[in-house]
Amino acid sequence: MSHNQPPPSPGPYGGGQPPNPYGAPQQPGYGYPQQGQPHVPPQGQPGYGYPPQGVPAGQPWPQTPPPPPSRGLGKGAVIGIVAGSLAVLTVVGLGVAALLGGAEGTEKLTTPQSLLGGDYERAEDSAQLEQQRDILQDELPSDGTAVVAQYLKGGSIEKGALILSGAWGDIDSDPEDMRKDALDGMVQGQPGSQVVQEQTDYEINGDTLSCQLVKAGQGLANMYMPACAWADNSTMAVVAVVSADYTSEDSVDLKEFSETVGQVKQETVKPK
Repeated sequence: MSHNQPPPSPGPYGGGQPPNPYGAPQQPGYGYPQQGQPHVPPQGQPGYGYPPQGVPAGQPWPQTPPPPPSRGLGKGAVIGIVAGSLAVLTVVGLGVAALLGGAEGTEKLTTPQSLLGGDYERAEDSAQLEQQRDILQDELPSDGTAVVAQYLKGGSIEKGALILSGAWGDIDSDPEDMRKDALDGMVQGQPGSQVVQEQTDYEINGDTLSCQLVKAGQGLANMYMPACAWADNSTMAVVAVVSADYTSEDSVDLKEFSETVGQVKQETVKPK
């Protein structure tokens, strides 16, 4: 064999390798696909304007993941709670329907434009509120008048709401029973809710108010709603407050709330 033979020509993908004298398969040159694997052309970086790898053509770009849901009471939660409270409190008010028609009452229940020194402003009557009032009114005798109103704290539902639901007329029943039945109806009318502070009586301005604290789950948000009821031979009402601040049992002072409702009674009950 001559020692002056020229070297073999390089392959198209790099320098070739001499034949293996033992017949073993040669290793492919750089750039060839490995044996047994399909050839996949190298993937370069996509040009400007193309979707990133892994996103099928024609599909929208992946969106930024939404933030985790809030565990507080946002606007939507407060609206839903208020709407549910209106329905519950109106059902509570139905219990007074059979109690009207007794001794002549001397006072009436009103709904002024604002309450508690202007802290709460009366909201416009929504279709649901009017419906709830009509339902209650239909259950009352001719001498009874239904009252259902919603007040927004600082004029904004995001800050909270006060719901007033009741009736006035000639009421002939035991006031204690009326207050108890009214507050019991709050839990019975709202499945999943529970009383976390039992009914307690407070003497406010010479009147007896029965109050309790109810917890009701609203999605991921926990809502604590204090409510107080009063009843006499002229008026009966339940007042409840929904607030973004009431997210734990400790956040509500029931005694302090009873004083607030006592002031509401003074501002809403007027002579006939």
